[in-house]
Amino acid sequence: MKANPISFFSKQFPMPRTPRAKILLSLYIGILVFIFIVLFRPAQTEPLPFFENLIAAGVYAVSAVVVLFLSQLLLQKYVAGNVCSRLRLLLWSGLNFFLVGNSNSFVSFFIFRNTFTVRNYLSLQIGTFSTGIVTVLIISLLYQNIRLKKIVTDDDLLVSDLDRKSRVTINPGHASNSLCLNSDQILMIKAMENYVVVFFINREDTLAQKTIRATMKQVEQDLNDNKVFLRCHRSYLINRTRATRLLKGKSGYRLELERIDETIPFARGMNKRLIKLFPHL
Repeated sequence: MKANPISFFSKQFPMPRTPRAKILLSLYIGILVFIFIVLFRPAQTEPLPFFENLIAAGVYAVSAVVVLFLSQLLLQKYVAGNVCSRLRLLLWSGLNFFLVGNSNSFVSFFIFRNTFTVRNYLSLQIGTFSTGIVTVLIISLLYQNIRLKKIVTDDDLLVSDLDRKSRVTINPGHASNSLCLNSDQILMIKAMENYVVVFFINREDTLAQKTIRATMKQVEQDLNDNKVFLRCHRSYLINRTRATRLLKGKSGYRLELERIDETIPFARGMNKRLIKLFPHL
């Protein structure tokens, strides 16, 4: 199977949201900057004795930590958001390493009074950018591998091809008041008092719906063995594979489904499971 570069760069990654996570990421990049300065001694740090070079590297690293933390605090929600693709992650990282490189240049030329030359400036920029961007790419690959292993080994959340293509019957035993479909045809089921409304894709590949006299509890029992379906709210049962977007609002998370105009609410108790349930969003 050939690798798909579009698929590779479209993989989704959650971004640091809490101040603690942003501080830890900033410290991690600061450590990388420190190691880079100590090992390669760019921008006229080479003539310094070893211990003085350590102090200089520490100043550069602190500068990088401050700049990176402020960037995440002030710019992340506008540039990267809470979840972004690998391509957007690389672009966001490139912006941050550009800012870090400039902060290092400021430290070099204005604090340590090194002579400004284009060569020294480019040395700091290229070194910071190349070291950081390769590290981010490696971390993203490791993260994706860990997430995939976790998802595959989680039997309670695993959706198999058999589940997607299996035949399901809603309200069996009532021929005039039942519905038999492939599971991947069903988009969602909505409770309406003593009835449920089934939204599905018909043979003409258009959205259709059918009202069945049954309770949501009965429908959930009918579909209990199929892991495609999820009771996300007391009034909604959805097809997880048909989810297209996860939204966060003041009242909690909501979900967008293929061909469905309304957004689907989640019960508050499910918030912690959302990333596992919808790793592709």
